[in-house]
Parts: sequence; structure tokens; C-alpha cells
Amino acid sequence: MIANTLGARSKRARLLELIVAFSGVVLISATIGLAGTVRAADGATMADGAASAPKRAVIVVGPFAGDTANAIESANRVAAEATAMGMDVTTIYAPHATWGRVVKAANGADFFEYIGHGNGWPSPYRPFQENTKDGLGLNAHDGDSDYSVKYYGANRIIAKIHFAPNAIVYLNKLCYSSGNGEVGMLVPTQKVAVQRVDNFAAGFLAAGARVVFTLKTQPAETLIDALYQTHETMDDWFKTTYDGGWGGDQASERGWIGTQPDLYFDSARTPGATIHIDPDSPVAGDPVTDAKGAYQRGVTGDLAFTTDAWLGSGH
Repeated sequence: MIANTLGARSKRARLLELIVAFSGVVLISATIGLAGTVRAADGATMADGAASAPKRAVIVVGPFAGDTANAIESANRVAAEATAMGMDVTTIYAPHATWGRVVKAANGADFFEYIGHGNGWPSPYRPFQENTKDGLGLNAHDGDSDYSVKYYGANRIIAKIHFAPNAIVYLNKLCYSSGNGEVGMLVPTQKVAVQRVDNFAAGFLAAGARVVFTLKTQPAETLIDALYQTHETMDDWFKTTYDGGWGGDQASERGWIGTQPDLYFDSARTPGATIHIDPDSPVAGDPVTDAKGAYQRGVTGDLAFTTDAWLGSGH
């Protein structure tokens, strides 16, 4: 794992406290119908060289059917890690993840994570348009069911959201965003997978993001660690293996697979952007299974952008 300035044991204990605190924020949010905002924890310090103003992190969980609770648990871990690093963290979780709240919070964000359903292209759902595709799946109304999703596509993101300069976007668990389709679909061709990654990143890049990670299973707290504690490029981080005791079929949840390295492509949607995908030995037409994840990892944007540049950039 990445080296930490805190001792491993004390950090685990502190993160446990923060996760419990964020669980409380979720309960408060559910009661009053508002996003939770948590400032840097008492005693938390930023890494050497960090900008004086805290970076803003916005973490959104959309209605995710039976997986909503698990998604919120994952988001709480990311929020706890970001808070421990000194970030100003806002969480917006279903059933209160409405478009208005997300827009208000996301404007000016340095780090934006969304966990939830994805509606991308190419897909069986014609025609191609980006009023609903390649964006976010949120609650149409406050308090809606976790099984009711309204999609706000790339066009709406471009029109309403303006991230901070050099912002990083992290799309986690979305169908289509990393190349695969939906559960039960077959492995796509490489061409289709790259199109899906490219299309999903385009709106967020146009809204000001410097780089967009589209990762099906890997948790975002590993990136938060890297942003504050390493001196590397976004592509370096993408190619890092975090075993952390995980192995076998679960290894891909922690980072670089590398079975077909150097799959770089120029973006067709965003001039100057580069796409890097990291598939797990896919064979087009095979079923996607737990043992063969196929296209689960992608990153698009300025892959040479560094953690130091992100940490040092101001508003």
C-alpha cells in the first residue's frame, strides 16, 4: 500500500472514527433531506506542500436499487479518507441525491465522485443523445425510491456544472463507463469499449475536469491517498497495483490488471485527451463473469497531470 505519514494502526483507528462519523451524517441527511458537509477532522494535517485552502471533495451516491446501502458504505470510506487528508467534504446520498443539490455542491469541486447507475453509449437503447446518456443517475424528487432513477446526461452537466481548475472526477460502479455494458451482457469489442469510455468522460471533461477515472470496482480512497502522499502522474496511479491482502478474482478491485498493457487511444470526443484502458483478458462475445471482469478500468484526460500539480493548484 502507499506509505502513510500516520502509523498504519493509528490511521486505521482514525478512519474507523471518521467512518462512524459519516454514518451519522447520513442519518442526519436522511432526516432533514440535506447533503452532509464535514470539514477537516480535528488534528488532521495536510501533506507537505499542500495549498493553504482545503480542497473540496463532493461524493454522490445515486439510487442504486438493492446496492444503495453498499454504495453508501463505500462512499463513507472515501469521505473519511478525504476528511483525514484535510479536505472539505460534502456527501449527497440517495434518497436525497437530487439534481439541484448535486449541481450546487459540484460547482467548484476539486474532486468529484459519483457511485450509481450508468446510462452510456453504445447501448441497446437508441438513439444516441446526451440529454440522459453519459452522465449521472439521480433521484428525480427528494425521498424517491432507490429503484427510481432519473438520468441527467452530459449535455446537462456541461450546461450546469463547472468544476474547479484541475478537478478529478471518479465514476465508480457505473455500467458502460469503463467499457462493459450491463450485468448479463456479453463482452464488447475493444472498439465499443473505448467508445463507451470516451463518451462517458466527455461531458465531465467539458465541465472542467482534468481527468476522469471510470473504475467499476476499485475504491476511490486509494486515489485520495495518492493525491496527498505521492509524486506521480494520473497514469502512474492508474498503473499501480494495490494488493492489500486481496488476491485472485478480487485483485482487480485494488488496481492495475495489466494483462494487455499500453492500450492508449486518442479521444475522439475531447481533442487532446488520451484514453487508457486496462482490460482483464477480454474475449468479445464471452459472458462477463466474476472471474473475468473484461473492461472494468479506464481513465481519460491529461494522463501526465501530476498529484503535485493537483495539490498545488488553487481556485
